[in-house]
Amino acid sequence: MATPAPPPLVELTGPIFIGAILNWALLGTLTLQVYIYSLESKKDRKIIKATVYSLFVIDLLQTGLATDYAWKTLVFFDPNVLLDVPRSSLSLSFVNPVISAIVQIFFAWRIWYLNQSKWARVFPILIVLVALMQAISAIVASIRFTLTSDIAQLAKLRDGFTVWLVGTFVADVLIAACMVYVLRKAQQRAFSLRSETILTRLLMNAVNTGAVTAVGAGIELIMFLVFTNNNYHQAPAFVLGKLYSNVLLANLNARAQNKNLGMDANLNSTGAGQSSGSSNAYKLSRMAPTVGFQSGRSRADNDLESGIIHVRTEVVDDIAGDRDASPPTSDSHS
Repeated sequence: MATPAPPPLVELTGPIFIGAILNWALLGTLTLQVYIYSLESKKDRKIIKATVYSLFVIDLLQTGLATDYAWKTLVFFDPNVLLDVPRSSLSLSFVNPVISAIVQIFFAWRIWYLNQSKWARVFPILIVLVALMQAISAIVASIRFTLTSDIAQLAKLRDGFTVWLVGTFVADVLIAACMVYVLRKAQQRAFSLRSETILTRLLMNAVNTGAVTAVGAGIELIMFLVFTNNNYHQAPAFVLGKLYSNVLLANLNARAQNKNLGMDANLNSTGAGQSSGSSNAYKLSRMAPTVGFQSGRSRADNDLESGIIHVRTEVVDDIAGDRDASPPTSDSHS
């Protein structure tokens, strides 16, 4: 039986070239987002800052390794490099799963604190388990592949990499679904136009950012399973980790816009009830651990009927257990 013809050289090297360019482009975007975060997050918890800056360092490492892989494959070209893959190729199958797992666990942590019902907290736990599963599967498969670096051995490790990509996709879908559920429940309890506007913006942001990583993981999974005789799947693999880091920073940096909208609501609202609703919506945008929307008649409603108006400015500094609501700066009665 005749041996199948090898794929054209461009199908092996072209995706690596495209992936390397996109990797650097997303690193530039990530650098800008980290700079914006450093300006807007001076009062964030240390664990959040450590997560952000650790991810940035890991992404720098990933870009360095990916560039080395592309350089050895495309510049110092040796036909044998397509059979004996450089060790720096681990940036795709080792570092990327670690980044995605960190980001997925971070979002699971946020969802945990936003959910008040015990049964709903099953989903953050499930997300963490899936994130750990996909990362461990990819790491084990990468280590086994590194021991030989022979591309012919990839078929034997295909199941391990498939578990990584499937697990990543499932975790992303779960995160997006849980965020939509939480925000929709809060939106139903909103009792002012301003708070509903903030929640609608948060809902759209959750859907859009969740879709980015889910689509990226889905494309990588499909290409990995369908195109088995070329390197097409490596183009999205180069940027998968950067997508997760950028999504995390985009969510954190979006809090500044929600803060401004919440402050405008407090300044422009004509009734205390609307101001309270906007404040609660802003608390949700900061992902505080306990988020409650008032139902029924509030103290502000009763005071308003009595001719008493409370003017209060509240500052919420951080998420998940570290909000520092300052005392009322002014509390006037009329």
